[in-house]
Amino acid sequence: MKSKKMISKIVLATLVSSLIASNFTACSLYPKEEQMLAPPLVEAPKPIYDEVSVTKGNIENKITGTGTLVSVNQENLFFKFKGGTLKSINVKLGDKVKKGAIVAELDTDNLDSRIKQQELSDKEAQLTLEDAKAQLSEDMNNQATAQAAQDAVNAAKAQGKTPNQEAEVKAARLQDFIDQVRKSTSQVKRAEFDFERNKLALDDLQLEKQKSTLTSTLDGIVVYVDTMNAGDYANAFKTLVTVADPTKLQVKYTGDKLEVFDLGKKVDLKYNYKDYQGVVVTNPSSMPFSTNTEAKKYVQIKVDNLPKEALIGDGIDINMILEKKENVIVLSRNCIHSTNGRNYVEMLDKGLKVQRNVELGLQNATEVEIVKGINVGEKVIK
Repeated sequence: MKSKKMISKIVLATLVSSLIASNFTACSLYPKEEQMLAPPLVEAPKPIYDEVSVTKGNIENKITGTGTLVSVNQENLFFKFKGGTLKSINVKLGDKVKKGAIVAELDTDNLDSRIKQQELSDKEAQLTLEDAKAQLSEDMNNQATAQAAQDAVNAAKAQGKTPNQEAEVKAARLQDFIDQVRKSTSQVKRAEFDFERNKLALDDLQLEKQKSTLTSTLDGIVVYVDTMNAGDYANAFKTLVTVADPTKLQVKYTGDKLEVFDLGKKVDLKYNYKDYQGVVVTNPSSMPFSTNTEAKKYVQIKVDNLPKEALIGDGIDINMILEKKENVIVLSRNCIHSTNGRNYVEMLDKGLKVQRNVELGLQNATEVEIVKGINVGEKVIK
């Protein structure tokens, strides 16, 4: 029994020894870890700055834009006396019209027929008046002849002579002729009254026709036509057509800074690649207080010697110099920095970037005048 226990302990000890030995053998199979090396030291590259040399030049502050050619002589046409049903608008955009041309009409029902009838009545009254005047003239001649005969009869009797029988016959009708002249005079007066009434009636009808007819007040081109159709009601004083004189053109500008366009200020213009010079003749401040708001939103520039092919509505380039300085230090706006009300440029001092305060002068959209802070020949960083 004891011998069996002894044998078991020996076997167990042998197994444990074998396991320990195998573990040591396995560990010896793994490679040894290598020691980590420190990375090599690399010097950081120096920053490269884009520099620009400080030089002198010219700088100007100007306004550029595009204006439009407009006529300085144009009329808005509308019915002044009354509104009514629109019969027709007789023109279209771009039409050339003469002064007096009918551009629109109101429906007047049978007015034309009434005018024709009244014209006939007027002519009839005129003929009646002419006949009455002719009769009066004849009667007055007869009266004069009878009066002369009466004078001759009276003279013969005064001399104790026998009057001429023919003279006595004529003289005997003197009173009849006097009465006839009186009657003829009344007929002339009545004919004159009748003629005047007919003339006034015709004038009234023609005035009504005139009030219903819209005519051009000048030679020109139609630049506006209302979109109303026949049958629509046209109010009095509503503009239906605008006619402009194409021979009297100026430049209309509605861009920014209208307040700097002083009256009399010269403006450089370019039309079809050719240079012209104009002068400001109208600006918002020159308009009367009562002028409508729209008229205070533009300036007008007079320009001479425009070519004949210049048309209403054509564009024209505008360039007006407000201020100009020559032979001063000028830098691009990209070189200027601002912070807390301080303006400065960046420069290199012994390889290091530094800031230097500068005082600014005249400025425009791309450039700035440097009044103080840097000198010609120095370099600044863009």
